[in-house]
Amino acid sequence: VCSKARRQNREFWKSHIRRPVVLVGPSLGAAVAIDIAVNHPEAVSHKTLILWGEDDQIISNKLAWRLHGELSNARVEQISNCGHLPHVEKPASVAKLIAGFVRETCRCKEVESIA
Repeated sequence: VCSKARRQNREFWKSHIRRPVVLVGPSLGAAVAIDIAVNHPEAVSHKTLILWGEDDQIISNKLAWRLHGELSNARVEQISNCGHLPHVEKPASVAKLIAGFVRETCRCKEVESIA
């Protein structure tokens, strides 16, 4: 069952990514999001928070600024002393940035209580 699901997912993502890439784990989702944003920026109209580790040795943080230029409602937040996995390396910083972004973007009582 798992191998069939992996094959189906791989075929689906290959049909959406215009250039060949080799990805493992969470990078696959990020690559698809980046590919859609760069090749179809009109498809992303919502406010977007781009989080990037300043010391990412896997994907250059220059791509964060490229995405920022492609997306009309994007904001880039780079996390210092952080590599490719900000949510793992600096979870408190990431949570704070996401909570702040959500508070600014969504004006509702439930969100206002996020600390």
